[in-house]
Amino acid sequence: MLQKGKALDIKWKKEVFTVANRGYIAGFLERGPDHHSQDYTNSHVNNHTHIFCGTVKKIDKSSGEILISVRNRFEEGDQLEMISPRNSFLFTVGKIYSVDGKRLEQAHGGGQDVVLHVPGSVSEFSIIRKLVKRLI
Repeated sequence: MLQKGKALDIKWKKEVFTVANRGYIAGFLERGPDHHSQDYTNSHVNNHTHIFCGTVKKIDKSSGEILISVRNRFEEGDQLEMISPRNSFLFTVGKIYSVDGKRLEQAHGGGQDVVLHVPGSVSEFSIIRKLVKRLI
């Protein structure tokens, strides 16, 4: 849309603010960012409805397991949303494993990789988020 010079649909503008952020700027797209390239004074933390939990790094289609780079904590029983360019769906976290096969009760943020089985069509680089509150 944007590439074709069309305005961005308001629903997508709202969607990018569902996760905590400090506002969105053009940054490096405008070459040579300066001190205005990140907004440190304003935060939308109080308005976010979701937490970004991680990204899909690799998919094993034969087993249905995916390798996730974890960015924020989630645990067994949490309901997460898988989002890709083609689709999105909700799923409940089942068993979580470390990359060496050790069973984990929770995945910690900070770049830890974990393995999950996820029902549904998943693609690499899909993002995973968790609903934390609904806005009225």
